[in-house]
Amino acid sequence: MALDNEKLKFSEKYWQLAIKEFNSFSPERILKASFIQPLPEQFAFQEIDEMMRFCAERHIRLHGHALIWHREVPRWMQHKHRQPKEISDIMCRHIDTIVKHCKGKIASWDVVNEAFNDDGSFRETIWFNKTGQGYIEKAFQTAQTADPAALLFYNDYGLEVPGPKLNAVLVHLRKLRAEGIRIDGIGLQMHISLNSPREEELKEACRQISDAGFRLHFSELDVRLNTAQTNIKKKAELLITQSERYRFVFQLFQSLPPDQQFGITLWGLSDNDSWLSESSYKARPLLFDNQYLPKPAYCALMNMNAVRN
Repeated sequence: MALDNEKLKFSEKYWQLAIKEFNSFSPERILKASFIQPLPEQFAFQEIDEMMRFCAERHIRLHGHALIWHREVPRWMQHKHRQPKEISDIMCRHIDTIVKHCKGKIASWDVVNEAFNDDGSFRETIWFNKTGQGYIEKAFQTAQTADPAALLFYNDYGLEVPGPKLNAVLVHLRKLRAEGIRIDGIGLQMHISLNSPREEELKEACRQISDAGFRLHFSELDVRLNTAQTNIKKKAELLITQSERYRFVFQLFQSLPPDQQFGITLWGLSDNDSWLSESSYKARPLLFDNQYLPKPAYCALMNMNAVRN
């Protein structure tokens, strides 16, 4: 589950339900660059230290999200006059310092997040524009050197659908592997809706990733309802459909080879905690409602004895 550090500190109801229902957490914000390194050579480790302590005391796995992303990058990193080597050095120091600080407490990382466009081209970011596609290789090399025991993931949205983006990611990651770069797995964010992607598409995407030899992490799962201006009876029907959708996703994950199953992470605890909570429509995407009461989707997963990650 994606863990909100503010609610972890100030809402007993939130954290008690979280530790009761989940055995693996991903920090929602506090490992992103603008939060953890707001100024040059100044790392704000207090929040992640508290979260690591919280998880260690309760034997809960903590997955690191995310080291390199094109968003939430502090302004000082993005100065337009920086030279390619300077940008590369900043990136490597950022990764090296964080991974070494968390070594032994965070044993897996989203090293690079969202580096490709939907058409399979490389996303133009501060990292790509200054140093080219080689930044992906360097990021994984740096993380591996900082903690050789950690599992290293590439994470992105849209990979749950076969097509140009998934093809490009698999081609590039397999190329890096062939060159000796260790990449252990792929995170499929899995921000999906009731009927998109289709089940056949989800199955095929997972098959392609599995056949390529990568571990799979359903890393940011939620299932949108889009219930704006829908009557109560229709909403109840949609909640049942949502429960069936969740059950299918968990069954799909459990059908993967055991050594390729990393886990399923829900992107939030309740509908009130969702990144979609302020949308113009009523997404209601998670397992608990705004009052932290279980929804039909939660009951469906419990009935199938789903592995809760």
